[in-house]
Amino acid sequence: MTSKNDWFPSTLRDRAVWFHRFTNEMLEIGPFLGFSHEELEDLRADDDWLVFFAGISAAVDSFKESVDRYCTAMTQTEPAVPLPLFSYEILMPPRLSEPKPGIFHRLESMVERIQSSPRYTARLGALLGIEPMAIAHGEDSGEMHVDM
Repeated sequence: MTSKNDWFPSTLRDRAVWFHRFTNEMLEIGPFLGFSHEELEDLRADDDWLVFFAGISAAVDSFKESVDRYCTAMTQTEPAVPLPLFSYEILMPPRLSEPKPGIFHRLESMVERIQSSPRYTARLGALLGIEPMAIAHGEDSGEMHVDM
């Protein structure tokens, strides 16, 4: 994602959470905005992959820490000291769709299409998380208000 999108988080974990919420909202309102069933299924598949990547990233980080501790124990601990537990279980992805590179590019295109829709409102943008400051600054006359 480019820096012009201040609505999109910067860390993988935050992006996965944001994307999952966006996907769930789009599955509900996407048809209203003119998105086809196939487009929404592609979005759901992208969400599945991003959630998987966020989860595996955390597991890989934990695995690296475990390897480092085990290596240190094996090389620098006194011989009588018990070794720390070491799990070398490999996490395999669940049954996911065929991978399609370009998740964030597809997201940017989708957001541009949403924002150019005649049905688009600041409130809808805030609901989708693509215009979070709009409602906070009172640019929408809806019932939802956010104090910052």
